[in-house]
Amino acid sequence: MSKELKMNREYLMEENPPFPRNMLMELTNICNHNCVFCHYKNMTRKKRKCNKEFSFYIMQQAYDNGTREIGFYMIGEPLLNPDIEKYIKKAKEIGFEYVYLTTNGALADLEKMKKLINAGLDSIKFSINAGTSEHYKFIHGKDDYIMVKENVRALGRYIRNENIDLNVFISFVKTKITDSDSRFLHRDFADYVDKIYEFDCGTQGTPMKELIEKNIVDKIKSGSMPCEMVFNRLHVTCEGYLDACCVDADGMLTVADLHSVSLKDAWNSEIMRDLRKQFIDGKLKKNVCYNCVHNTNDMVYPLNDMLYKSLQKTSDTYDKRINK
Repeated sequence: MSKELKMNREYLMEENPPFPRNMLMELTNICNHNCVFCHYKNMTRKKRKCNKEFSFYIMQQAYDNGTREIGFYMIGEPLLNPDIEKYIKKAKEIGFEYVYLTTNGALADLEKMKKLINAGLDSIKFSINAGTSEHYKFIHGKDDYIMVKENVRALGRYIRNENIDLNVFISFVKTKITDSDSRFLHRDFADYVDKIYEFDCGTQGTPMKELIEKNIVDKIKSGSMPCEMVFNRLHVTCEGYLDACCVDADGMLTVADLHSVSLKDAWNSEIMRDLRKQFIDGKLKKNVCYNCVHNTNDMVYPLNDMLYKSLQKTSDTYDKRINK
């Protein structure tokens, strides 16, 4: 039986859906790459890593309320957190059934991967968005294609030779520049991973119209309506906040500070219920979700003004946006 990515998880379109079985935790919002379609390059949040002990506390809360799957990634590159194997080990000690991460692979040398495997990692997905060194440098902003290829192949050989049960995938976000690169990716990686997934370029926080203007894509792809993640997944940022979205680089969809409210109460908070109702009714307010679904770059507002302001690099980042 072939291995597959876990996608399209079930959800109930209700204002108060069941507590999610799945959670993403952002170990850092710092990245070593600068992909053209990702909003990271324009991120206004302060850069930081998460607090380990507090993250463990949140992980335990999630598990106690029914979460059984945890992924360690959101905006940043998770391998930049030097304690990543400790997070994986802790997740397994708590009882999580499926522990996974997504990485660009530049830091995933075999010695690092052995540590993650020994800690209990179940699945890893490499984000490789080009099939040649030239295209990779343009898309990722770093000339790391050869190094990533060597890392993925070394891992593939190791788990095959040692008969290790680790799911290994590649995700390839296609752009106008890389539309014909699929054959190169399959040539270089097909024998070393379980499956290569190809996706049309959609919004990763950067408006699609901007990508069209820069000749990165030639058509507009709408965001999901409804967006299932507000109904079936937790997103915990490196600051220790609950967020409604996995690609919210600036914190516009920050919901609650988990230092002052429980994870369960944050999930059932008025802000989250109101956002879900917007999707249920098909009437999104002027928030980031509106721009994502409608492919606009309209002036939008934070879900939580106070928390959004606390995340910004400078105070005038907030003032300029709100008073625009």
